[in-house]
Amino acid sequence: PTRAIDCRFDLLPSAPPLKHRAPIHFHAGTAEVEAEVRMLRGSAPLQPGASGYLRLLLRDPLLLLPGDRFIARMFSPVVTIGGGQVIDNAPSPHLRKPAALDRLPVLESASLPARLAAWASEEETGAAVSALAARAGVRPAEVLQAAPQAGLVQLRDAEPRLVPRQAIAAVVSRLTFALEEFHKQNPLLPGLPRAAAPAPPFLVEAALASTPALIAEGETLRLQSFRPRLQAEEDAAAARMESLFRDAGLAVPSVPEVLAQSGLDAARARTLLQLLLRNGALVKVAPELIYHRDAVESLKRALSARRGQRFAVPEFKEWTGVSRKYAIPLLEFLDRERLTRREGDKRLVL
Repeated sequence: PTRAIDCRFDLLPSAPPLKHRAPIHFHAGTAEVEAEVRMLRGSAPLQPGASGYLRLLLRDPLLLLPGDRFIARMFSPVVTIGGGQVIDNAPSPHLRKPAALDRLPVLESASLPARLAAWASEEETGAAVSALAARAGVRPAEVLQAAPQAGLVQLRDAEPRLVPRQAIAAVVSRLTFALEEFHKQNPLLPGLPRAAAPAPPFLVEAALASTPALIAEGETLRLQSFRPRLQAEEDAAAARMESLFRDAGLAVPSVPEVLAQSGLDAARARTLLQLLLRNGALVKVAPELIYHRDAVESLKRALSARRGQRFAVPEFKEWTGVSRKYAIPLLEFLDRERLTRREGDKRLVL
């Protein structure tokens, strides 16, 4: 049901001029409702005997489809003044009236694909298939069949939608620019969080699928050509931090200690730490307990030689030479990695 239609209106020669905001009786089929006339360009009245495009606002909702015919009568005296044909049964509130008026001659005579293309392009996010079917007066299957010819791509949000290819290309362009700016301002960060992308999630997915130049890594977006760039001092600091963890073996220093010895301010040092974690040089065992990958791999090899053996915490401390401070987080990490399994007070090497 709709409360607004754009239509072609034929005013009888015997009728008075039809003015902007004039009230009329609107008859379609067996239905009768009050309506108000809205001119789509200016407020000049429609002259007797003339035909033109205008909008009618219905007081009560009616089920109307493109092509449906109607009759209009005056309020007083109640005489027929004209009639017309529905062209658009759901005119977009986002289109300015002149733009809506310019489209009506096209919509009036266009094929189904052309009408679908016009309606779906009213918003960047396209239109739901169900909404287009209702607007065109056809079945959803017919809408989907006509979509390729209309230059529309089917995407899924809360429900299936059709989006113009140009809209996806526009999102690619906008997202590329946003990523270029983000990488320029944050050369050490891996990319832009998905939540900050300048488009709805389903359009972001469509943009990613349409070009290899945009990369998604989990909840992060980046340009394919981007790699974190370290300045000379940052490169030296990253090497120093990695060395501190590598040389410590399993009795690693605390994260604040390493950050303090990096030679950089805390924010940049923590960013470098995240970079080392992402590239696999470091492994996070606990929130504030980080190991070099060489130490972790060495521990895994030592355990593989004891496969099938059961042991308790004291034995693990003896094997590794670490205190309980390190032993418990390491064992919990090994449990998560399915290298060991806890069985009461003991663990089994898998």
